[in-house]
Amino acid sequence: MVAGIHRLLPDAKIIYILRNPVERMWSYTAMYFHKWHSKQADQLPRADIERVLLKPENLRNGDYMTTWQTWRKFYSTRQIYVGFFEQLVQHPAEFLQQIYRFLAIDPAEHYIPKNVAKKQHAGPGITIPSYWDQYLSQYYHPTLVKLHAHFDNAYTANWLAQAEKTLQV
Repeated sequence: MVAGIHRLLPDAKIIYILRNPVERMWSYTAMYFHKWHSKQADQLPRADIERVLLKPENLRNGDYMTTWQTWRKFYSTRQIYVGFFEQLVQHPAEFLQQIYRFLAIDPAEHYIPKNVAKKQHAGPGITIPSYWDQYLSQYYHPTLVKLHAHFDNAYTANWLAQAEKTLQV
């Protein structure tokens, strides 16, 4: 897929936004049940959650390093903007301005939408049950170690620390 994109758009700029894979996977699962079944994921039997949460293709979406390496085979680091979900949540206007700069778009404040901080398509906000937090922390721990070794920032450090704290319980 990436090879095909590169063949058509070799000068493209890629925007890659990372979120703690444990939180991303639980958020996806909670949203899935909320949107498609009008149910709260934390109130469902474990087997129902497993059918969604443990699908290999869903878990693979959190393998950010493999995705990063795939895109890097075709695009230089100058062509890939890596942002972090926490940046978007904590400072949405500044985050958007960084993306504008990356895309060589005028980042002036009057180009920032007034509702930039308003959540769009927000999920039900259900806290991850401890069983699934431990499971996903264990599953994604190797990925988190690689992410932090590569990106070495406060976001990846926090993700790794959260997973390791969960695994100590």
